[in-house]
Amino acid sequence: MPDEIALIGVDDDDLVCVLAHPPLTSVRTDGVGVGMAAAQTLDRMQASGELQPSRRLPPLGVTVRASTEGRPMADPVVRAAVAWLRTRAASEASLEDCARAAGVSLRTLQARCAKHLGHGPAEELLRLRLEHAARLLAETDLPLKAVAHRSGFASASYLCTAFARERGMTPGAWRKRHQDGQITALRA
Repeated sequence: MPDEIALIGVDDDDLVCVLAHPPLTSVRTDGVGVGMAAAQTLDRMQASGELQPSRRLPPLGVTVRASTEGRPMADPVVRAAVAWLRTRAASEASLEDCARAAGVSLRTLQARCAKHLGHGPAEELLRLRLEHAARLLAETDLPLKAVAHRSGFASASYLCTAFARERGMTPGAWRKRHQDGQITALRA
C-alpha cells in the first residue's frame, strides 16, 4: 500500500489516521450535524407521535493522506522508485540514489518512468512535493517559507513558481480556496 491498493477510512480521527502506516486517508463526517439532525428528528417524533423518515447527511470531505497517494504500477522498478521518492520527497532526494535503490541505472529509471508514468523521476518528485505543499497549505497556517521547507523546496519563491505553473494558481490562492471550504478533497 499505496502502490498496490489504496485504503480509505472514515471518521478522520487524526491520532488513528496519522499513526497508521502509511497514514490513512479518511472521510470527514459531520458528527455535530448528525447529532443535531438526530435531536430534531426525536423532537418531531415526540411532538407528532409519528415515525420520521431517515435522513442522510453528506460527509464534510476527505482528508487525503499517504494510504491513497499511490498509483497502481505494473513495473516493479517504477513502483520501487516512486515509493522511495515518496518517503524522501520532503528532504534532499538524489535521483541517482533513487535509481540505485530501485536497482537500475538512472538512464534506465528515466526510460521506465517515461514509459509507465508519462514523465521522468524528476517530474514525479516535483509532483510529490507539490502534493505535500498543497496539503500543508490547506490544512495548516504555516508561513509559505515553512511550507516550502517541509515540502522539499529550496525556497518559497521556487515553490510559488512551480505551484502556479502546475496548479494554475498561487499557493496563497490555493490556501484561501481550500481553507474557506470551497473544495473538500485535497487533490487537484
